[in-house]
Amino acid sequence: DPSFGSGLHTLSGADKFGNKKIYLQIKASDAAGIKTVTVSGLKTTPILLNRNSGSAGGTEVWQSGEIDLGDSSITSGTKRIAIELEDNAGAKTIIERAAIVDKTAPTIKLNYPLAADVIGGKVTFSGTITDIGDAGVNKDGTKYMFTKKVGGHEVTPPASSADWKPMTASTPGSWNFEYDFKDISDNPNDYGSPNADNNNYYDIPVYIRTEDMVGNTEVH
Repeated sequence: DPSFGSGLHTLSGADKFGNKKIYLQIKASDAAGIKTVTVSGLKTTPILLNRNSGSAGGTEVWQSGEIDLGDSSITSGTKRIAIELEDNAGAKTIIERAAIVDKTAPTIKLNYPLAADVIGGKVTFSGTITDIGDAGVNKDGTKYMFTKKVGGHEVTPPASSADWKPMTASTPGSWNFEYDFKDISDNPNDYGSPNADNNNYYDIPVYIRTEDMVGNTEVH
C-alpha cells in the first residue's frame, strides 16, 4: 500500500483554520506507482489531487488546487478529513485526520456604559468577549476606535485600519479602556449626531474590533 511521507504541514488532529485560502499537498511512495489521491470530508464533494512530481518507486508529490475555506460550501466545525490513495495495482490506503474550520469572529457585549447613559469626561468602557467558534479569542486583537464621520455620515472603520487603539486591559473573556471625551467635545458633530430626544446631547458611536486565533475579524 502507499506510504505517507512528510508534507508542508502535517495535520495533527488539533489544527485550526479560518477564512483562508489553502491547498493540500500529499507526499507518498509506492512500488507500483500511485494512481489517484482523493480527499473527502472538507467540502461537500471529494477533492481530487494531481501529481506534481515523482514516479513509481520513488516519492510522489500530489497537490490540490486552491481551496477557499471562506466558500459557503465549507461550513464551520470539526472536519473528519479522509485521505485515500490508490496505487496502480488497486491497493488502497486511507488515513483520517481531524481539523477545525472556524469562520466566525468573536462577539462582544458592552456592559458599561449602556447606549442610553448620559456620559462625559473620562469614562471607562468595559465589556465581555466570546468566541462562538473553536479557535479562541486573540486578546491582542480586541481594540477600540472613535472615528470622524465621512461626508457627514458615520462610517464603520475596516478591521485592517492602522488607527485602532489597544485596550487598557484585554483577556480572552473581557476588555476595558478609558476614554476622555474632552478630546472631541469641541466638535462632537464630527463624530456623532444630536440625540433625537435632546439635541444638547450627542450620540457618539464607539467601534470595537475583535479577532480570533485564526485571523477572523469583525467590527462591532
